[in-house]
Amino acid sequence: MKPVSISYKSKTNLITELLKQENIKTIEEKKGLFSKFVSSSKENSDIYFHSGTIDEKAIESSQKAKAVIVNSATLKEELLSKTDIDSSNIEVIYPSINIDYEKPKTVKQRVCEKLEIDSKKRIILFTANNIKASGVKEFIETIFSLNEENFIGVIAGDSKQIYNLKFQLSKFSYSDKLLLVEDYEDINELYLAADIFLLPTY
Repeated sequence: MKPVSISYKSKTNLITELLKQENIKTIEEKKGLFSKFVSSSKENSDIYFHSGTIDEKAIESSQKAKAVIVNSATLKEELLSKTDIDSSNIEVIYPSINIDYEKPKTVKQRVCEKLEIDSKKRIILFTANNIKASGVKEFIETIFSLNEENFIGVIAGDSKQIYNLKFQLSKFSYSDKLLLVEDYEDINELYLAADIFLLPTY
């Protein structure tokens, strides 16, 4: 089978799984102090995987690849507006998780004990690598607009992001509707324990 070369902006679960296959190879860019001054004979990839902000480097990588994969319809539209790539050469594969399955009820009980929340409440989870860019504001607005009482919104992120969020929310009384969790050791537990995972998107 002919090898398929890939390049990417960020290493995701999908990239990690693909790289386990023998026919997938990654294209490494030369990095270093003088790399921008030396003409690069960098090989073009068959597929470029993009997530996040579309900058000049992303545009260049997209235009050189035979096909592009993005993680949202919005990114596809933005890339189309900034390049002359044919729409049929850009595919959308939405983010996913890869977890070992356990009974959600068992995991929920364990998580509720750790977080000291009532296990009878519905858990609505929001988490992302970059919570601000991934819609935490919209998540909070959604949580505060719900009329239902028997739930708790859980926002999980790293300590720096959660600290900033706590500072922004300090003037509001949110403790009965929101729980901010920093550096949770096993994020997969939160996915399994949640009744709803909400990732706002436009």
